[in-house]
Amino acid sequence: MTGLETGGSAESNKSAIDHAFGTAGLGTPLGHCSDSASDVLSGLLLLIRASNPKHIGVGCWLHILNLIISGAFCMVYGKAVFGEASLLRVLFMVHYLCLHAYDDLQTEANKEGKPEFGCLPHKGEVGRWWSLVHAATDIYQDQERLDFYIKFLATMSTSDKIDSTYKPLYKQVGEWLSSKKIYEEAQFLLAFNATFWGPHFQWFMGHPKWMEDKADMPSENKISGLRCAEIVRKVIFMFRHLCDMRHDSGQPRSISTDPKWEAWRSAADALDAVDGDLKGTAQKQADRFFVLAEGTLQKHGDRVLGDMVDSAIADPIVGSEVARRLVRIYHDDGDDHGTFDDDDDGDDEVTWAGLSAATTTSSSFSRIYDEYSSTTTTNVWIKFSTASSPFTFQQIRRSPSAATTTF
Repeated sequence: MTGLETGGSAESNKSAIDHAFGTAGLGTPLGHCSDSASDVLSGLLLLIRASNPKHIGVGCWLHILNLIISGAFCMVYGKAVFGEASLLRVLFMVHYLCLHAYDDLQTEANKEGKPEFGCLPHKGEVGRWWSLVHAATDIYQDQERLDFYIKFLATMSTSDKIDSTYKPLYKQVGEWLSSKKIYEEAQFLLAFNATFWGPHFQWFMGHPKWMEDKADMPSENKISGLRCAEIVRKVIFMFRHLCDMRHDSGQPRSISTDPKWEAWRSAADALDAVDGDLKGTAQKQADRFFVLAEGTLQKHGDRVLGDMVDSAIADPIVGSEVARRLVRIYHDDGDDHGTFDDDDDGDDEVTWAGLSAATTTSSSFSRIYDEYSSTTTTNVWIKFSTASSPFTFQQIRRSPSAATTTF
């Protein structure tokens, strides 16, 4: 069910859903997927669950990935504000000013023997983060092209062809474009896109393996984004990926050692020549960015780990193991790899060991627990461990009562 016209509020969305399903005689919906705005995700879900407690609400993961990068980046490096120097403002203004003097852009590019530089860079627009990445790639990935834009803006700031009201803009943005600190921030954005955001974005846009393997299915019938079976494992691995990227993680994917982050490390090192404190500031900003990005992933991943664990039964890699263990959990029982402990403190504890490497998640997750009611109210704590390190996993809800899940 898509394309319902609403006023945008949680109440209007619920009214539209109720009307559509009631008119079509479809009964009660099992759940919905929306973008990640609070009104249509959290607010709508609360309204629906008042009468249908089992309803599942999931946010679009392309929107969530957008929030993972946009919220953290704006809080750490600054928003696109008129008249204020920031990377996001530069990525919009360079396109704007090049478009305003497009004929001159092509002329100057031809003079330099680089006609390809006469093509407009992408316009970076906050809210469309793919456009910001495209713009940063066009402007900052090639040093020769960056130098050309700096020279072009300086030329236009004194050109008789440019209206006097625009000349100060060319001068100001040209100075921002020359900033080594903003250059460092652009390299951070490009490296984060190359190592995390871009690959995961493409995964969510892709096809599940079972669909790819169906040679008899016409390509036009292969719908992208059907990742429900794998999303539980994916969310856990994404969190592990973010944790590994921290500068002090000691992992190969750390921004301190990953070759794909070399351009950012070089840009950060160059800040010492500008100001002795700037490199330290850049490292602290990077640390803060990952803390905020992890927080966004936890917030939205909680819904997946709390409401959709059953879907992992269809995961081609861990499905059979998840199914076997969930059956044991439902029966208040241990299995041949673990024990069930009913102790006197009111907390039941289930522990398994010897998991395969395919199901290993990050030890950075704290315990995730599920609170449920049967004859008495108690907590079940699920702990899995491997030979090398312990970690935790979300337990499925055992009853329709309200559950609390935390990282």
